[in-house]
Amino acid sequence: MLFGVGAGAATADPVSVAVTAGTGGAGAEVALHRLIGGGDIAVRAAAETLTYSDHATYDNIRYSGDLKLQDAGLYIDWQPSRAVGLSVVAGFQTSLRRLGLLGTPAASVVINGVTYAPAQVGVLTGQVRLTKATPYLGVSLRKHLTQNLFVKADFGAAFGSQPKTTLTASGLGVSLIDLQAEAARISRDASHFKTYPLATIGLGYDF
Repeated sequence: MLFGVGAGAATADPVSVAVTAGTGGAGAEVALHRLIGGGDIAVRAAAETLTYSDHATYDNIRYSGDLKLQDAGLYIDWQPSRAVGLSVVAGFQTSLRRLGLLGTPAASVVINGVTYAPAQVGVLTGQVRLTKATPYLGVSLRKHLTQNLFVKADFGAAFGSQPKTTLTASGLGVSLIDLQAEAARISRDASHFKTYPLATIGLGYDF
């Protein structure tokens, strides 16, 4: 997702752009470079998007899930040595990170310790919302293929808070308390999303 902007060439160009792909989806960036002392410092703006569909089971209810990620961020990249091409990256993201859930039990299920028939549950519709604003830390490797064309590889993570889940049922037989308990269980199961790992490769050009 994030793209370090240290220079692998002899000088640091004032502007670079790149297209990227990785665990955060497909994206693009623009960076402004400034040379300070013996290290390269750049300010970078980046954006990316990803949609993904999968299935997951919570409390014996199989859900269809649609994950949607839309990230935009501002970052500072610091490269201690231009000869190495390794940058340390820190920044801040504003994001739309949402997992939509849709589940229809085919048999009786237990929700919060209570057994419900499929007709009582109907269709379960839920949404898991991840943190909208997160700090980011990572590293970036950059190597020039020509004087201006370069490739990049970035590794890091965005650090958020506990996901929040809402859940509703089309059937009239499930109590609100049990639905809230089921939503809390889903949030706990999704807690690994608090730290979202990001790995990206990119192709860029210095101007």
